Amino acid sequence: MENTAASAPPQLGEKRVTVRRQNNGLWEVDVRVFKANTLRGDAYWVTLAYRTYRKKADAELFAARFLN
Repeated sequence: MENTAASAPPQLGEKRVTVRRQNNGLWEVDVRVFKANTLRGDAYWVTLAYRTYRKKADAELFAARFLN
């Protein structure tokens, strides 16, 4: 069975917020936005914000700022 959500291309302006635990025990928040390159005519993901936290609650609080 094919996963249709993964095969759909992202829309311009779409944000991806990822919260995950690193090997050293810190929590990282990676916020990316899908932008268009008008010169070459392609699109790509750009890092909007990247931070690390000691507590998971702090990382989730920071990530929640970008989920609206």
